[in-house]
Amino acid sequence: MLEARAADQAISDPRALALARRTVAALKQYGVWQGVEARLNPIQHHAIEHIHISDVTGPGSVQLDADRYNEQALGYVVPASAVQEALLAACAEQGVEVRHETHISALHGNKREQVLTLNDGAELYTELLLSCDGSASHMRKLLGVQERVSDYQQVAIAGEIELAKSHENFAYERFTPEGPMALLPLGQRKFSLVWCGSPEKINTLMALSDEDFLTAAQAQFGSRAGRFVKAARFAAFPLQLLIVDRFVGYRWLLLGNACHTLHPVAGQGYNLGVRDVLALAERLRHASDPGATHLLSAYAASRTEDYKAITGFTDGLVHIFSSDNGLASYARRSGLKGLRLCKLVQRQVAERAMGLGVEQARWD
Repeated sequence: MLEARAADQAISDPRALALARRTVAALKQYGVWQGVEARLNPIQHHAIEHIHISDVTGPGSVQLDADRYNEQALGYVVPASAVQEALLAACAEQGVEVRHETHISALHGNKREQVLTLNDGAELYTELLLSCDGSASHMRKLLGVQERVSDYQQVAIAGEIELAKSHENFAYERFTPEGPMALLPLGQRKFSLVWCGSPEKINTLMALSDEDFLTAAQAQFGSRAGRFVKAARFAAFPLQLLIVDRFVGYRWLLLGNACHTLHPVAGQGYNLGVRDVLALAERLRHASDPGATHLLSAYAASRTEDYKAITGFTDGLVHIFSSDNGLASYARRSGLKGLRLCKLVQRQVAERAMGLGVEQARWD
């Protein structure tokens, strides 16, 4: 595995991850989840047992509950650094060599392999090159992959909120005309915060004192989650939808954010990337040639429906809920009321939250 970052930078992400139930099941199956739990104390991760969805422009909300679907949780929230550390440890146990501060500077294919030239001048040969280098993928450029980027004109703050009382395993999604605000349970009285808004608003929020930011967060969210007593801001990052024109080629394949970068609304991006890995692992399990054209084509065909469904779901939420148009506001509130009344649609939304509903993995 070639990692452009230094070893300490590779595990320094301060954000939290919302892991769908299906993602956690996969991490358990591959022996990684135990490593995640070992790196946390009991109050550093929490099950999402309830999801409350509301709109700031007026009445209308819906609540999804895990026990209604005979589940212990709809998902889990854990620090991203703990997941990354556990994954790297699992790689080491399997004998995977990780080369830090290493990237590919050039490549070309021959009849059987991709020939990779590294930044130190060394050459590697591989039957299948997996590009997993994120939204700003260097490999996309080397491979000549074209991308379509839609700028949401939103920026997200990643941070944490501490509460005066327990959150009782609730996650909240609060929609505003400028973008959603999400609170995810992380610790007994702590939320992971993702606050999306216009660049101007987020710049203003980032410039506030800690006390004023806490006041602004409470005013934006209201009292439904309880009283906020402390707030922290880690970083702010612009939001966009990125879709590639192709994600497989001659002995190469794009995975995760290098292939599809989504808005963080509904927490779908990381889980979609995990499903990429699961689908590919299933294809490679008995393959004599992992880079065979027919195998990669079959993989691409198997992932297309999931991409379309999740991209449409998240992009639709952003455009429907991020508007100050009066008609759009009425439609949002009516939609939330309808969702509260329609159990079938609630189930479909819950399945999205759990990472289900598009296709089932063999182990599920």
